Amino acid sequence: MLDSIKGFRNNIEQLHCTKDFYWLVNRALILCQDGHTDPARKYLYKYIADDDKVKWKSTEADTAVIDEFFRIRKERLQAIKLNLPVKYVNGRYITLQKFSVSRITVPQNSVLTKVNGKPVHSFVRTKLQYKKDLHWDFINRRFYSDDFYNSFDMPLADKIQFDFKAGKKLITLYAGLSDTVTAAAKVIYIKDMEIKKVIYFADKKVLYN
Repeated sequence: MLDSIKGFRNNIEQLHCTKDFYWLVNRALILCQDGHTDPARKYLYKYIADDDKVKWKSTEADTAVIDEFFRIRKERLQAIKLNLPVKYVNGRYITLQKFSVSRITVPQNSVLTKVNGKPVHSFVRTKLQYKKDLHWDFINRRFYSDDFYNSFDMPLADKIQFDFKAGKKLITLYAGLSDTVTAAAKVIYIKDMEIKKVIYFADKKVLYN
């Protein structure tokens, strides 16, 4: 990972605008796969030690670029409409309900097998630098995300090829990030999030999960 981040330094000289610099910074942070890293958290500047600010010759004015970072990210997020009702379950991507995109219908309980011609898990591995907050499947030893296709290296205008298997039937769907999904009902679930509560009873010295 560190070698990859160091390799990004060679790209800095080739950047000519704030937008390109943002995507490079974002790419380096995403590679860490840590939810605490974000190029748009301006408020954290106040927690930097004064000695470090002096050492780095830094002032709060240096954070002005973060406002532009936030605008760039917000602009892209607002343009993304694609939200496939697909959930990663026991090592497979399963459709939670019947849905349609551009007159192509995919039944409920279909299995996503390929994306852009690659096996879906191989495709997801290519997103380590582009898709934030991928999860790790300890059993199958692979990264996953319900909306892995929503990664910033995917151009908004491009079509993504999704290959599903519904029983013995194979269905190919082409959809772009700006496309809208039509479904019979809205499926409500917490996407890409597992909530775990841990309590420690100090008097009994018991950790309860």
